[in-house]
Amino acid sequence: MKKEKKKAIKKFAKTTDRMWQFTTLKKNKGEDNFEASLNFYSYRDLIYTVSDLLEISIHALYNDKDDNSGEIADPIHAVINVLKIAFQLLPVNEFEVLDNCHELYLKLEKLKKSES
Repeated sequence: MKKEKKKAIKKFAKTTDRMWQFTTLKKNKGEDNFEASLNFYSYRDLIYTVSDLLEISIHALYNDKDDNSGEIADPIHAVINVLKIAFQLLPVNEFEVLDNCHELYLKLEKLKKSES
């Protein structure tokens, strides 16, 4: 019996190597966690995705007990996970560029008014 189990496991391992490639999660160097890549067409697409994640989280929080369809065992836990993802997706580093663009816009508007 043990020999048959070992044989079956070895066969499975051989076919697994050929059948599947575990490429979605990549090990973070020097850390004890993994990362997965998401693809977006543009910053607009990214922001709309974050907005959708936040919106569905708000909906789930408002309907966490009485209106829960029963399909989600622990809606609060699911919302926490979604909010963690949304937080990681926010392009925080790029916000400084938006501030700089806004400052430039204000300067150009001020120059435009002073020339008139």
